[in-house]
Amino acid sequence: MANNNDFSEIKLRLSDSPDFRYVSGMAVYQEQFIDTKLIGRHWSASGRILDKCEFEPVNPDVPHQAFSINIDGQSLDWGWEFDGAQQDSNHSTLSLIHSIRPVSVNVHTSVDGTGFIKRWLEITNTSDRPAALSDLSVFSGVVAQTSGLGGADYVKTPMQIGRFAGNGWAQEGRFEWSDLQNGIITGLEMTGPYGTSGFQWPFFVLRSNSASTYFAFYLGWSGAWSAEIVCDTTLRQIAHVKFGPKSSSVMRVMDPGETITTPSVHIGCVQTDLDGCVQAAHEHIHKSVVPKTPIHSMPVVSYNSAGSLFLTRDLHEETVLTDIEIASELGADAYIIDAGWFGGDASGERVDSAYSRFMGDWTPGRDWFPNGFTPIVSKLKEKGMLFGLWIEPEGIGLHSRIYAEHPDWMVKREGKPYPDVCERFNLDYTIPEAAQWLESELNRVVREYSVDILRIDGAPMSAGLGDRIYENYNENTTFRHYEILYRIFDRLLVTFPELIIENCCGGGGRVDLGIMSRSHRTQMTDENHPPRSIQILNGITMMLPPEMGTTFPQAGYPMSEWKYGDIDLTCRLAFLSSFYFVGFCHLWHENMQPQTLATVKRYIELYKDFMVPLLSDSRVFHHTPVLHLDGEEKTPYCVLEYGSADKSRTAIGVFKLTGEALPFRIYPKSLDEGATYRVQFDNNGTTADIKGYELKNQGIRINLESALSSELILLTRIGQ
Repeated sequence: MANNNDFSEIKLRLSDSPDFRYVSGMAVYQEQFIDTKLIGRHWSASGRILDKCEFEPVNPDVPHQAFSINIDGQSLDWGWEFDGAQQDSNHSTLSLIHSIRPVSVNVHTSVDGTGFIKRWLEITNTSDRPAALSDLSVFSGVVAQTSGLGGADYVKTPMQIGRFAGNGWAQEGRFEWSDLQNGIITGLEMTGPYGTSGFQWPFFVLRSNSASTYFAFYLGWSGAWSAEIVCDTTLRQIAHVKFGPKSSSVMRVMDPGETITTPSVHIGCVQTDLDGCVQAAHEHIHKSVVPKTPIHSMPVVSYNSAGSLFLTRDLHEETVLTDIEIASELGADAYIIDAGWFGGDASGERVDSAYSRFMGDWTPGRDWFPNGFTPIVSKLKEKGMLFGLWIEPEGIGLHSRIYAEHPDWMVKREGKPYPDVCERFNLDYTIPEAAQWLESELNRVVREYSVDILRIDGAPMSAGLGDRIYENYNENTTFRHYEILYRIFDRLLVTFPELIIENCCGGGGRVDLGIMSRSHRTQMTDENHPPRSIQILNGITMMLPPEMGTTFPQAGYPMSEWKYGDIDLTCRLAFLSSFYFVGFCHLWHENMQPQTLATVKRYIELYKDFMVPLLSDSRVFHHTPVLHLDGEEKTPYCVLEYGSADKSRTAIGVFKLTGEALPFRIYPKSLDEGATYRVQFDNNGTTADIKGYELKNQGIRINLESALSSELILLTRIGQ
């Protein structure tokens, strides 16, 4: 279970070798400044605090340093001088000055009582010349002594790493465990086609087979990244981690006197099981990452135009107004117009062409929205619904007016403009006029079109983004790109405090705590076909709270019941996330079976009544954390359980992945053993009143015989 101890504390003891203690829930991390280095001294998931006299002697051959910086090709792992510290109850700043290089660092640490500690750095070039940051680990250090984890072995270790193995489009959520091998570095990094954090996300979990301690690591960074994990059971007898952004050339040139802020590393240290680790992470994200929306309650049930009207062919004023009627009838809170709405005075060139060709001309296309969005916004206000609009802030279309006027604003690689991808270029944010234009346009779009939800799609189209010659350095522009994009989003949320930002990047190509600290929810994937979409939902809820993710299910597939499951399965996937629909393919309202609409409407009503109150503080339990869909050993079931913190209600989604006739016994984990629960089986509508103790110990037997069938079980406490 998640750690309910909200205690947090920071203690700084200043002396000749000052030491620092960070407590978050039951997690304890202690550091010391000694031998010109800030080093990690002790981790505990059970609240154990060491006195300074208990610290073991420092072995100079063990990489204890708490961060790693390389300036102009020189490693600054040692040679620091301590220059003081500041603290309050939840945040501290340690100031260090380097004795060789003219560089200073402020080491920031915050705690929030969830078992997670957040660490970031401020790096200042104190010289009168530019300096190049070429390598950076925001966090590094020893996280465990392997001598206490089960003895030495020259091949095997007692530790495993959990990570996402998919590294391409629509391959998100493939969570896997792998054994760490003695002395072999396990390297993780962003891979894929985009200049983003990638489809496998900067997130991993460490656990020991001989203990109940879990470490969870997140990097709040939307660009390229890397992690190195090594478990040494024989020589140094340590488990060591390095984690930070990555660059193919100079990461960031710092001007004289300039200070840059690094991405944050979020580290959870909990003594629990996997479910407890996931719940602590979700609590931390709720508490310390996701921006608050003071006006709108979340989650918001949304209907997106992409499935019913596609991205260009059928998207125009008349069809959108009809689509809004359908969305309203179903009970959606918001209607979102997806890509293809823009183009200003462009002609009908958009039909059967790349939707991206007019990006950057962020005005409604005259031919498809002759009255702008005025009729759309009026209709939505009449229905009491929110208006959402898609935009790609990094993309500029090949046929856009803005590209014709400013071709020099586009990203360059090796001194040449990077070729267009699907008739789009990327805006170079290192050009001040380009970044200013973008921010002005985002503000104008939100204000002029009365936008409630801004759907942010796209990303840099190349894995390395771009580069430029700056102060005689070849600087990769990724670091600056995300610095500027983050600041634009930060200011946008201040200017429009009611605005909901919805993240998307080729589906789930940029889902990290950097972008999520500026977004309220995210699309998990472009893959909306079960069973993959089931695996994706199962996987992403290991990393993010479920209401922050949209699975993008689509109803109305021709012959979908033969290939992709029925409408109940589709709705149940949406039910277990932020309820989000991409329309009904091109089945128009008058051609829809009334029962189809009635089924979706029923699930939305049930979602608002049962799930929305639950999701605000839900505890997620993965009964089947690892799902295998490929190869011979396929996993027959996926079972997800969401329980409210007060144990008053629980939802369990059961999805059959194979045609093998096997029953599954579910032992609910989120119940009060002394209470009685009304158990409702959605497939046949039957109910039974059962004691919590009986449910937890005898379980619920489910037998779904066919592949892509499903069941939804709702449990409501009715008395002690």
